[in-house]
Amino acid sequence: MGGQVEVRLELQVEGTLRVTVTQSGGASLIFPGIWLLVDDVLLLRGNWFQPDGEVAVRCAIEGTR
Repeated sequence: MGGQVEVRLELQVEGTLRVTVTQSGGASLIFPGIWLLVDDVLLLRGNWFQPDGEVAVRCAIEGTR
């Protein structure tokens, strides 16, 4: 079947999200989306997050990271 892939999530300051999926052979796909921080939950929305188009992740913010 398929080989390993690398998934990179880039959260931009203005609330946009870029998901880059790179295959072991070097080909890559980019999926746009948005992100929201609600208390300690990071909401990620976009076509890459199937089947609902959204995923919620608990997170801890320290300083600006």
